[in-house]
Amino acid sequence: MRLRFALILGFVVLGGCDLAVPNGLFGCGQPTDCPSGYFCWNSDSRCYDSKEPECSPKTCEQVIGDFASLGIPIECGSLPDGCDGSIECGGCAEGEVCGANGQNFLCGCEENTCANFGGGAECGAGPMRCGGEQQAIFCGDCVGDGFVCVDNKCICPPGEICECAGGQPTYPCVLN
Repeated sequence: MRLRFALILGFVVLGGCDLAVPNGLFGCGQPTDCPSGYFCWNSDSRCYDSKEPECSPKTCEQVIGDFASLGIPIECGSLPDGCDGSIECGGCAEGEVCGANGQNFLCGCEENTCANFGGGAECGAGPMRCGGEQQAIFCGDCVGDGFVCVDNKCICPPGEICECAGGQPTYPCVLN
């Protein structure tokens, strides 16, 4: 009986006091998970007695500096701004593209391939562009009877009858 009385008296005394819950003590996934008067912060999913401060996005210089401190060079591209967004940083000189040849965040010259040269080269040669005028890519010869390569496309010259193997009259020929 005395124990019960002591417990009841303890709850009454403690209930009259303003107890403060330390910030960050409780984890939360939504605002209702926190005690009354506390707010669930998205940044760490913990309860605090004040609202979460607004996030201030980083500048390009700050983001590039953060990457540089990790030994990662950044010249261009879309980078995280530190606030669930992104920021477009840097630019490339004329004739260069960001991320050329698989080098993320670096400017460079995109090498030509048969697939991207002139909207898709079917035949002939084209400049590598980054390798200088003396280097070229070769995209093959036209297959089929009568087709000729003009401006990296296989065409049938006017007045000619061109056929692919198997009698197909249109290019590209399907090799069997």
